[in-house]
Amino acid sequence: MAAMLHNRVVILTVKRATGTFSLVGCVFMLFVIWLLRRYHSVAQKMILSLTIAAFCDSVAYVMGESHPEGSLCYFQAFWLTYFDWSALAWVCLITLNLYLNLVRETSTKRYEMLYHLTAWAVPLIMASLPLLKGYYGPAGAWCWITEDHVAWRFGIWYVPLFSLIFLMICCYARIICVANKRVSVQCAVAGGAAALNSGNLPKSETIVTALKFVTSGPSVN
Repeated sequence: MAAMLHNRVVILTVKRATGTFSLVGCVFMLFVIWLLRRYHSVAQKMILSLTIAAFCDSVAYVMGESHPEGSLCYFQAFWLTYFDWSALAWVCLITLNLYLNLVRETSTKRYEMLYHLTAWAVPLIMASLPLLKGYYGPAGAWCWITEDHVAWRFGIWYVPLFSLIFLMICCYARIICVANKRVSVQCAVAGGAAALNSGNLPKSETIVTALKFVTSGPSVN
């Protein structure tokens, strides 16, 4: 029993320390965004929204220890699930936005409202399901889905989390591949321009190379 209490204290201490560190980081990010006025483009607004979601998520981790089953415990569990999902959704959407900009060369300004709808509404659904089922309660060091409903923990959080992480890894692998390819094209263009200045590159080849360079640039918002 003493060992269990000690482990719980350690977990709570680590939880509060990481939550406090994240909270301070989010406040600093919000200050920098406000100071530099970096909230005009779609990408900048998405980073701002992610920071707000992460800030609120950090609050859940510094709320304190697990509360007895009741309204406060349900609120803590709902808050934690909602903003965990919201932060994850914004990370995924930022990855998608970068993929569309760089790989698909698509302007994503028209998707801004859809991004917000996805990042705030989907977490609401995921957080509400265990609440409506009555599956929230004390779950160790904090309130969440109780140990009697482990399958719901995997269905609501762990399976979607690792699936989305895998998809993001695939997206970033494709993004890096495309970015490296375009850097190689730009280097080739730079080398071609140097050769042209020295009179070693035919005029027709110079025009073709320049056209490749112009068409290789990604669309921006």
